[in-house]
Amino acid sequence: WYINDHCFIRGEDGLWHLFGITHAEPANPIDEDNFAHATAKSLTQTPWDKQPFALSVAPEKHESHLWAPHVIKHENLYYMYYCAGSDKGNTHYRIHLATSPDLKTWTRHPQNPMVVDGFDARDPFILRDGDRWILYYTATTRPEQGNHIVAARTSTDLVNWSSERHIVFKDEAKGKWGGPCESPFVVRRGDKYYLFIGPRDNYVRTDVF
Repeated sequence: WYINDHCFIRGEDGLWHLFGITHAEPANPIDEDNFAHATAKSLTQTPWDKQPFALSVAPEKHESHLWAPHVIKHENLYYMYYCAGSDKGNTHYRIHLATSPDLKTWTRHPQNPMVVDGFDARDPFILRDGDRWILYYTATTRPEQGNHIVAARTSTDLVNWSSERHIVFKDEAKGKWGGPCESPFVVRRGDKYYLFIGPRDNYVRTDVF
């Protein structure tokens, strides 16, 4: 089994948790229906302790697969944002939310989807910025096809996201599947924000803006 598009978070007990895409070899992205979960006492523990799947696909919730989980903690609750695919096709991809009090038991939020966008809108990342939260994700300028972009929406409660989509970065490349704007990650340092995206140059480079 392989791991892809993963994240790490440390629990209140000091235990580290990994969540990520997983599937038996060979790779089959549209059949990635479970999130891997592993734990360790330190980031360098070898090997990590494999746990039961954190979440499995729920077709009755209009999920077609599970991609790119991103987990944060706020006020004693853990929030996992992830791409759920869509039973309506690539132009209606859904970003869903599941919550957990302990990083073990996850419950899908009743207000899902948080965001619907295309083409293959995915790879959510959450940043706290003052009294607001910013959700970054990758998509295209037009759901049917267009320039690859990093989009953003804002919220004050981590559940209700603004209906207006802000394009924070637009690449010259156009297309559908993949693209050079995957897995956006934003860091604030001083008075500047740094956006990391990839894969650039056919999966050999990550760029920062």
